[in-house]
Amino acid sequence: MSPIGVSARRGIRAGAALAPALAVAAALYAPGAVAKTPTVSIEGDSISNYKFSPRKVEIKPRKTVDWEWDSNAAHNVTFTKPDKASKTAAKGSFSLRFRKKGTYRYVCTIHGFAGKVVVK
Repeated sequence: MSPIGVSARRGIRAGAALAPALAVAAALYAPGAVAKTPTVSIEGDSISNYKFSPRKVEIKPRKTVDWEWDSNAAHNVTFTKPDKASKTAAKGSFSLRFRKKGTYRYVCTIHGFAGKVVVK
């Protein structure tokens, strides 16, 4: 028999099972913890399957959303309200900060696929 008793082994297993949850909690409540900026990518390899992923992002006011893409075709991220747009390119990035609550729709004007940002 091992030098560790049954109850000690159960305690070790319980501690090991809790370790991932404790690590997440520590990261969320650590001083200076920063929430990750949501990132939207452009996926697909042809006009029939290009899309923003995810298509919908939910954030709080005064938060930023990033768009990044590296594609075989030129794309853009275009909003009508606010009147903002990225450059059109096959590889690019774009960031926009949302100050007020609301739903903000955007589109790639080259291919017509769309997405939205919901600020709650």
